[in-house]
Amino acid sequence: MPLFVKQQANENVDLMPEWKAIAESGVGSLDLSQIKVLIIDLGDHLSGGDFPGIDRALGSLDFSRMGEDAIVTVSRTLYPARSALPGWQNFLQNAQHEIEKRGLDGRLLCGIVDS
Repeated sequence: MPLFVKQQANENVDLMPEWKAIAESGVGSLDLSQIKVLIIDLGDHLSGGDFPGIDRALGSLDFSRMGEDAIVTVSRTLYPARSALPGWQNFLQNAQHEIEKRGLDGRLLCGIVDS
């Protein structure tokens, strides 16, 4: 009979936030329920003051796995907190680059990116 040992959770391990998992769920379009969960989860992290955690996740986003709706949703949701996120400018440059690389309209980030 096999013996199973329950592993204790390691508090030092960063689990991928739900918003990041949804944002990186593929280049296809997100449905409205996914966008809603993405915004709510990001909002929870923001209200909880988890700026370092958000910033770490921003720095490791894989834009090749994000649709334009995810790029725009993350950008617009985090814009008000940009001054608390040291990696914001790098994230924004990567977002702009990805949008341009895909041949999409740069106005997707209108109001976020200086003209």
